[in-house]
Amino acid sequence: MTEFWGKVCASEAAQFFKKLAFDNNLTEKLYSMIHKDNLPSKKVAQRNGMTLEGKTTIWILPVKLYTTNNSKNDI
Repeated sequence: MTEFWGKVCASEAAQFFKKLAFDNNLTEKLYSMIHKDNLPSKKVAQRNGMTLEGKTTIWILPVKLYTTNNSKNDI
């Protein structure tokens, strides 16, 4: 799978599922928990209109919580 890293696949998939969720009124807010050291995933979240909301620990892993609301400006 590493051959797909950096090929924009994650950004396109994130945008697709964000649009799907909001267009079908499945949720008002999306969350992404990303390991604190995973810079590529943080960039995907930011490109997808998500902002850093906080940080926590999940199952001993330090993560950063990115969120976005259902706003036409975010899509």
